[in-house]
Amino acid sequence: MPPNLQTQQQQNLDDDSDSNKSTIASDQIDTEASGRKSSTISNTMNNVLHPQRRKKQSSLRWNKKVTNANCLRPLVSVAQEYAWGRIGSSSTVARMKEAADLTFDLDEGAPYAELWLGTHPSGMCSVIVPDSVVLSLNQPESHPMEVDATSSNNNEAADDCRSVSLLEYVQSDPALHMGHKHEQDLQFLLKILSVRKVLSIQAHPDKRLAEQLHAIHPNVYKDDNHKPEMAIALSERVRAMFGFRPLDEIAQHLQEYPEFQRLIGPAATEQVLQVTNRLAARSAQKQQQQFQHHGLFHSKSKDEAEDEEIEQLVKTALRNMFHDYITAHDDTIRQAVDDMLLRLRTISDNDDESNSRPSTPTFLEDVPKLMFQLHEQFPGDCGIFAPLIFNILQMSKGEALFIDANEPHAYISGEIIECMACSDNVVRAGLTPKLKDVPTLVNMLTYKTCRPETTFGEAIDSCTTRYIPPVQDFCVEQIVVPANARYEIANVNSPSVLLVIEGDGKLEQERIVSLPVSFGVSTFCSAGTAVTVIAGEYGMTLTRACNNVFYG
Repeated sequence: MPPNLQTQQQQNLDDDSDSNKSTIASDQIDTEASGRKSSTISNTMNNVLHPQRRKKQSSLRWNKKVTNANCLRPLVSVAQEYAWGRIGSSSTVARMKEAADLTFDLDEGAPYAELWLGTHPSGMCSVIVPDSVVLSLNQPESHPMEVDATSSNNNEAADDCRSVSLLEYVQSDPALHMGHKHEQDLQFLLKILSVRKVLSIQAHPDKRLAEQLHAIHPNVYKDDNHKPEMAIALSERVRAMFGFRPLDEIAQHLQEYPEFQRLIGPAATEQVLQVTNRLAARSAQKQQQQFQHHGLFHSKSKDEAEDEEIEQLVKTALRNMFHDYITAHDDTIRQAVDDMLLRLRTISDNDDESNSRPSTPTFLEDVPKLMFQLHEQFPGDCGIFAPLIFNILQMSKGEALFIDANEPHAYISGEIIECMACSDNVVRAGLTPKLKDVPTLVNMLTYKTCRPETTFGEAIDSCTTRYIPPVQDFCVEQIVVPANARYEIANVNSPSVLLVIEGDGKLEQERIVSLPVSFGVSTFCSAGTAVTVIAGEYGMTLTRACNNVFYG
């Protein structure tokens, strides 16, 4: 059946970004047709996620002549099976892999969790290249080369092409493929996630901690690199837990859920409640100061010192609470879970309108339901109480969340585009059968409280939406080309990976290469080379990942 193609971006054309625009055939798409602004959320998050002034596009246009040595190449992705993945063909990961790789045998009973596109050793991509390119990069130009990108082994030209690792390919000529002769590896890793069961309560170490963990436990923490990441909702509904709730919400839950209060003990409970009261008093004091000293001078240094003191008290209270919670004895946790679920079931059975039911704000009504869901997936696990202390958020298609190092999170459900620094370091402490490293997680977290901030990206033109995180390692673009249209993806001084999300058509580079592509097909694009998208009758949606040349 024809794929559903999104022909309109949720964000609209920013007419002031001419220097950043890619080009599109004017007889097919009127790029000046809309002068609407990006959404308020997007504008707000642009300031949060990349407060520094972005480089001008003119400084990024590193045009390189496309030859048979550096033209677009088909990639062979790697499908990973983890217990939390969606089963069989219900997984976008499985369907993408099957559609793009004729050698892939989809198992309807297997949990297909992640599709990897990059050079990480745990999921190294392959690239399809002609034998002559592998042997010599300085071959003469020839007629346009058309390759069936849906065949991982390029069966129709098996005598002329072969598969090599993407790392081997880029290292054969770093200056040509990476944009710099000293760059030997991709900085980013692009993934698709298909989440059926909740992922572990986890965080990723910063660069310094990653180096330390790798040196001490190289078999567990196999990378010395940090792993900031961005999750972009691919399905209409993606749910996750992220970051510690504001302290007053946690204090409220301690009062409403006595089982959790017993779990962390009286000392941690009292500390959280006392600091919450201190926060409330400070907030009231600041409001009174604004009223009394409106337009008058008062000491900011004293206020700032008090605010810093309270901030440190909050972090200490959260750390002590989290430590006592996550290190509680398994028997104590199971008893607390059983008591809580029994109480909630009794309340629900007795009277749906009972006043004794935990009174929570509207956006927290999901908490009891989620805890029951977590119990079904991981009976008696400490992570069942996680919704009481972590924010729960739901993202719609195209909405993105940046997750920095040392911040707790767990995806709950949905299909996700995920891009990150090239690392697979994960520190876990609950909701997982895998190794838990509780002491490291307790020590590494920032213990910041927050309201999760999301973004729908920045509309670059009528086709491209760009997601710019506050790190140099990666950037993501969503490119939606209408039916039968041509669109040029601008070159950047970075290697790129392209993945077709919906639709079909061709990717071309001058008269050198023309690749038929469709759902699930991925390609590698060498630094400094532009790509022309020729969409089919249903249009085409692509994701591009590259170094974050737009930030800094």
